[in-house]
Amino acid sequence: MTRNVKPVDTPNLLAGSQVHWDIFTTFANPKHLETRFLVTCGECGEDRWLTRANMTRPKFSGLCKKCNQSIYNPPPPMQPGKRASYSRVVRNGYIFLSSSGLSEHAQNIARQMGIAKTRPIAEHRLVMALHLNRPLSRYEDVHHINGDRGDNRIENLELKVWRHGRGQKQQDLIEEIDRLKSILNHHNIPY
Repeated sequence: MTRNVKPVDTPNLLAGSQVHWDIFTTFANPKHLETRFLVTCGECGEDRWLTRANMTRPKFSGLCKKCNQSIYNPPPPMQPGKRASYSRVVRNGYIFLSSSGLSEHAQNIARQMGIAKTRPIAEHRLVMALHLNRPLSRYEDVHHINGDRGDNRIENLELKVWRHGRGQKQQDLIEEIDRLKSILNHHNIPY
C-alpha cells in the first residue's frame, strides 16, 4: 500500500526505539478506518503496531510495555545481601506482596491467616503478624496511625479489633476484660 504519511513528532523516544512511518496497516474499526504503524522497542527489539494517537501521548517512549515498566516503575531498593524474589503491588494505597517470595516463617504465618501461596498478602498485616509472632485473626484489623497506607513500619501500625471507625485497640479490650474479671472475682461469680 503506497500512501503519503506525515510523521508525528515523537521527541521522547528512548534507547533507540523507532517508529517506521513507511510500514503501516489499515483496518476497519467498528466506527472508522484505523491506521497503525510499526514501532520497534529500543531495549528488547520487539515490534508492535500502534496508532498515531498512541504515539502522541506525553509519556510515549517507544518502549514496549515490559521495558517501559522497568524504567518508570523500578523494583523497590533492597538491603545489601537481600534478594528481591517477591512482587510488590499497590492497590488503593496498600502494598501487597506475593507470598511465594517470602521467608518460610512468613509463608507459614500467611498460610495460617488463610492466604494461599498464589495469593498476595497485605504487607501491613504481615508486618504486624511477624511482630506478634502469630497469625492475625480475621477480626483483627491493622490501623496506620499516620494515615499513610504505604508506611508499614511497626511504629506506625496499631492492632484493632474489628474495623477502624468503630474498633478499639486490642490492648484496651484486654484491659477491659481483665477489669470485668476482677469484678466477677470480687463478687465470687464464676465465669
